[in-house]
Amino acid sequence: MSLPILKDLRVVELTQGWSASALCGTLLAELGAEVTNVGADDRPGDPVLAAGKQSIRLEVPTREGGRCIESLIATADVLLDDRSYARRLRIDDDIDSAASRNARLVHCMITPFGRAGPLRDVNGSELIV
Repeated sequence: MSLPILKDLRVVELTQGWSASALCGTLLAELGAEVTNVGADDRPGDPVLAAGKQSIRLEVPTREGGRCIESLIATADVLLDDRSYARRLRIDDDIDSAASRNARLVHCMITPFGRAGPLRDVNGSELIV
């Protein structure tokens, strides 16, 4: 059961698997936020992390998929991004560009090893970090 504390908050989640960003989205959904998880495949997500979220599967990086992500980001209050999704689909720059056009957007990027450095492209989990 979700609490309506954040009922007017729109969140776009670009995450994969167990990550701090995905867990953050679950907590925001539990507090009443409208959380939309954007994915690129048909594999079912973890039921714990999917609780209370809407899910969209896109053919990315097609033009239509890119436009859909841009429109979601344009109307969002929060963007949760662990870069695994964007990096896998090679759309990092598109996401950054769309986020920069939404002045009220809080862009929360949680990556295991940061955006620069020798481990920037390595996926991580709580067991590694």
